[in-house]
Amino acid sequence: MRAFRFLLLLIILPLLIMTCSKNEDKEFVPDLTKNAFYINSNEYLLSDGLVANSGGEGLQESYDYQIILFSSGISFDTVCSFDEGLNGIGNAISIEITTNSWDGPQPGTYSTDNEEGEQNIEELMCILNFNTETWGASNMYYFPSATMNLRKEGDEYEITINAIGVEFNIEDDDEIIDDNIQMAAHYKDILPECDFITEDPSVCKFDVDTMDFTFGIDYDDPAKYLVSGEESDLSDDNLKIVRDAIGTPSANIDGIMQVCHWINQNFTFSNAGGAMAGENTIDELFEIRTFYGCHSQALIISSVLREFGFPAVMIETADVQWGYDFRAGTVDYFAGHVMSEVYVDNKWILLDNNCTYVSEYDCTNPFISMEYSNQGGLFVFAKGVDIWDYRGGNDLLTDEKLLDFSNNIHCYEDLFYTVDYEWDD
Repeated sequence: MRAFRFLLLLIILPLLIMTCSKNEDKEFVPDLTKNAFYINSNEYLLSDGLVANSGGEGLQESYDYQIILFSSGISFDTVCSFDEGLNGIGNAISIEITTNSWDGPQPGTYSTDNEEGEQNIEELMCILNFNTETWGASNMYYFPSATMNLRKEGDEYEITINAIGVEFNIEDDDEIIDDNIQMAAHYKDILPECDFITEDPSVCKFDVDTMDFTFGIDYDDPAKYLVSGEESDLSDDNLKIVRDAIGTPSANIDGIMQVCHWINQNFTFSNAGGAMAGENTIDELFEIRTFYGCHSQALIISSVLREFGFPAVMIETADVQWGYDFRAGTVDYFAGHVMSEVYVDNKWILLDNNCTYVSEYDCTNPFISMEYSNQGGLFVFAKGVDIWDYRGGNDLLTDEKLLDFSNNIHCYEDLFYTVDYEWDD
C-alpha cells in the first residue's frame, strides 16, 4: 500500500495545487459534539476505533502507527490490521502516522507536511460501505494534504482532522472521479492499542544452539592471530616508537600490562560515539595519537600486542540491558563495547581497554559479566583481528548486529548471566 501511495501522490498533487483555490472560501469545520467524519457536506458517524503499532524505522528515530476509526457496522477481533481482523460492512478512516515515541501517538499536530521522524501523516484514506470480507466498497478517498490534531488523556483520544484529497474509482485506482474533496473528522473516545504483528514474539526464528559463538576464530591455533589485518598492520617506525619507550615487554601478563598502560598514557581520548569506528588504520591513529572510543582503543592495544608476539583478537559486544531498553523504546541510542582477547601463558584472556583483565576466561561463551555488578553484562556479536576484518566491507554491520540483538533478545536469554568473571588489574 505504501508503494501505491507514492504513485498516487505523483498523480494527485499537481491536481490539488490547481484546485485548492476553489476551496479557500469553504472552510470545513467538523461538529465537535459528534464522532463522525464528513465528505464535503455528507456526514458519516463513527462508533469505534483502534491504534495499531507497526514498529520502528531505521535506528528507531521514528515509529509507525495506524489509527483506524469505523462505523457501527464494523467490529474487530484480536488481530489489529486494516487488511484483516476487521469484520462487517461500514465506513472507515485509516490514518497512518509516524512519531518519535514508542509509547503510542503523542498529543500534538500531525501533518502531511512534517518531516519523517516528526509527527507526520504518512497516509490518510476514507472508505464508504467497506465490506471487510470482499474488500469491496462504494467510494474510496485519498488525502495527500491533511492536518490532524490529537489530544490524549489516559486511554481516551480526541482527534480532529481537516484534509483535501481525491475520490478514486473503486474498479480502477488510476481513475480520479473528483479531485476537489474536502474531509473533516472528529472522534473522542477510548482507542484500544495493539500490534500488527500476529506472530508470537517469544518464538525464535532461529536455533541459538546451532550458532557459532567463536565467530570462526580458531582458538586452538593462536599463531594465526599474530598476523595483522590491513587495518591493524603497524609500521616498523611506529613499532619503534613503542619499543624505544618501553623496551621489549616480557612474554607474560606483565608485558601485556606494560603495553596497555603505555597506550593509555600516550593517546588522547576523543569520544565520537562509534562514528569513527573503522575510519582509521592503526598507523593513522598513531599519527594523530588519538582514539575515538573503545573501537579504536581496542584496535591500538591489540595491534601493538600482536607486534610484540601476543596473538590478539578484537571482540565487539552489545550491552544486554541496553538491548531490553532499546526494544522497549525507552532509549534511542546504541550501547556496546569493544575489547580484546589475548593469548598469554598458554591460554586466552579477556583484556579491557582500561587494562583490567579476566584470566579465567571462556572465549566460547558470548556472555561477559562486567567488573562491577551495576555495569550489567555484554553479549558478543563479532570477532576478528581488526574492525575491517570482522565487518568484511559492511560499514553498517555494527548497527545491524545491535538491532538484531535487541529485536531478538528473548532468544538469547538462556545464555545471559552464565558466567561471573573475576577481573584483575
